Amino acid sequence: MMKACTKVAAWAWSLSSSLAFAAPTQPSPSQAADAMVAFPSGAVLVAFDPAGANQVWMASTLAAPTDTWARRLTEPTLYSQAVPSFEKADVRETRRRGLFVDQRVEWELEIPLWNLGGELWIKPFDNAVQLRLTRDAFSPGNFLWRWAGTEKQSTLTLEGTANARDANWGTRQLAKRNPLAEAAMTVAAAYTMFSGMMALAVPDTATRWPQAAMEPGDNVSYAQRLVQARRLLKVPGPLGIVVRQPNGRLDHVEIALPAGRPASSLIALLADPLRWRALPGWKRISASTPVAAKAPQARPYAQRWMVDATFPFLDFDAQWDVSVAHTVNAVAVEGDAKGALWSWHVIAADPHNSVAVFSTYPRIDRLGYMPRKFIEKEPLLEQGLALALAYVNAASLVTAIGAGP
Repeated sequence: MMKACTKVAAWAWSLSSSLAFAAPTQPSPSQAADAMVAFPSGAVLVAFDPAGANQVWMASTLAAPTDTWARRLTEPTLYSQAVPSFEKADVRETRRRGLFVDQRVEWELEIPLWNLGGELWIKPFDNAVQLRLTRDAFSPGNFLWRWAGTEKQSTLTLEGTANARDANWGTRQLAKRNPLAEAAMTVAAAYTMFSGMMALAVPDTATRWPQAAMEPGDNVSYAQRLVQARRLLKVPGPLGIVVRQPNGRLDHVEIALPAGRPASSLIALLADPLRWRALPGWKRISASTPVAAKAPQARPYAQRWMVDATFPFLDFDAQWDVSVAHTVNAVAVEGDAKGALWSWHVIAADPHNSVAVFSTYPRIDRLGYMPRKFIEKEPLLEQGLALALAYVNAASLVTAIGAGP
């Protein structure tokens, strides 16, 4: 009888601890699974806070059973295997919490030019694992893993925030330059951990450590599907998708953002080079006279943009050939970003509102010494940094354009 009471008490404590944990604020893994059906295998959906706050969510579906995650996501050494830049992940303390065991972990991350370290707690719950960053780099921070699926396939989600601003001197410099920089840094780091853990669950060395040259893939736009996914998931802010090529390299990133303007007027504003001064570092932009098939600046037309742009640790100088019709498309023909691509699609939501979808392949490897070294050390940062840059650029431009007729 006493043993039975003890088991009941332990179960009750475990349940109360689970219920006391802050409820997730983002779509569930089951909801994410429904949305992921529309996208290529291995793609990652990413949602951002509508007000630009430092809160991110991501999801992907992969061929791994659901019982994979409770075991893997609570094992500190597997984080080092998923992201080898974690040079240390040592358990310093354990605490029993009902049916679960919490672990205090000291970690150390080695990246080009900087070493970061700190402390976190790994706290398991039913179908969830919490990572609480409690000391030094990225603290305070809080991430929540969740999963759902079958014995053959599961959808994994990760949501949370971290103090990326104060991780070191370099992150503080970036955060000073743009209010969206902290969320961008957080999403790049979270994406790397998320994708590294997925790669560990479904091992494929060729794609985890790709040897293929970095160059654009098919770049097929999923604009309509992203808009539908925003509705399905009821995401109020930007929703992005990261698509990889079969060889493991980045194909492209897309970000869908709500805009308080009709589609017809928004596309013209997105094609205005002077509006692009809202992007971090894009302060000097000159453009050639538009060359149109009919009257001047009647769509379709083509234009050359000359951009003199800098940002801490990044170089954006480039000449862009821009074509404007029902979409806006551009390719960098000269400069630091030579070979980069971007485009805007605009989809009407109603007569007064629309969704702007920014698609980009930014040639992150050509934008400076630091991003190149980051990618050499961790190939997943080709996608993570591209995602961060796409978010900052897209959100900066749409926010600067604002609402109107």
